[in-house]
Amino acid sequence: MKTHIVLLSCLYLPAILCYSSGEETNSAKALRLGAFGKPAVSTRHVTVYPAPENEVLNTKYKVTADGQEVSVYDIKVASGSEENRIKAREDIATSGNYFDVAGMAYFDLRSGPVTVAVSVEVPIAKARILPESLGITPEIKGETLRFNVDKPQNLTVEINGESVRSLHVFVSAEETDIPDVNDPDVVYFAPGSYRLPAAEIEDGTTVYVAGGAVVHCYIGPHEWYTINPVTKQKNYDKFYMFDLNGKNITFRGRGIIDQGGIPTHSRRIVRIHGEKIKLEGVIFRDPSEWAIDIQNSTDVTIDNVKIIGYRAQTDGIEINSSSGVRIENSFIRSFGHPIVDNQSTNIVDKNTVIWDLNRTDR
Repeated sequence: MKTHIVLLSCLYLPAILCYSSGEETNSAKALRLGAFGKPAVSTRHVTVYPAPENEVLNTKYKVTADGQEVSVYDIKVASGSEENRIKAREDIATSGNYFDVAGMAYFDLRSGPVTVAVSVEVPIAKARILPESLGITPEIKGETLRFNVDKPQNLTVEINGESVRSLHVFVSAEETDIPDVNDPDVVYFAPGSYRLPAAEIEDGTTVYVAGGAVVHCYIGPHEWYTINPVTKQKNYDKFYMFDLNGKNITFRGRGIIDQGGIPTHSRRIVRIHGEKIKLEGVIFRDPSEWAIDIQNSTDVTIDNVKIIGYRAQTDGIEINSSSGVRIENSFIRSFGHPIVDNQSTNIVDKNTVIWDLNRTDR
């Protein structure tokens, strides 16, 4: 019998774990970091998710949507210096030392159009909203620009020619059918900050990461590991933060999964191994290595998933010996291959934004 842990902060109490008894199919243990989340704020047009109190927020950009303040997170991205990128590629162990810092904001669109405002501390001479194929032209006035969005989309805002330390704005559809926190088949991360080493997720389970939740991966001091003969890095026995192994598994929400606190190449974020598995809506920040590793699977959907990585060989999505994989409405900014297909069939990629540092026609 395994213990199934549902993580709640509805009452914002110091206790962090609620246990349900009975036969369980999942194992997950997490520690709240002492920073409790704040409830989402909804207007007629948007829902915004305040960041947990201990999160490092970006000071360069200020964002509002429909007049509501939107939290802007710091995110590490691959360095804008070609010299530093070469160093990062050549020495995986130190690749985490070479980065720039961009901004990231997210909210849900309940109905549109809605006005998004972005402010900086210097006058804005020029700006563009990417992808340019969307045809969004901002209105600029002083230190603020404004533009309208009328549908879910993953955008990048470049101000005064700043393409590397840019601002990513992820606009999702309004969430529906939110899982019940009391459902024994749900692993539920409510708004707040958590530490989680690794979790095995099996048949019929939903992992839900609410907007305003940040789940930080950590590695315990006594975890067993081997040394990778190629990279010379430690590969831990629990090589996946979330190991989705089975059928009818869903991993969804609006929150953030973060691996910024663990060594490079020590643990991947998600493995998918099975059938009828869906990832939807979550944000993967600073993967240690590959973000999503799909192995020998069928009927897999990756919808509106955002991946931002900067360390060497942090591929976005690896598809290995699988069939019936659909990737759509997603965003990938990685310092590796965005999507890799190895001996797989029936792969569909639709409406996914791939951010490439080496291109100017994004």
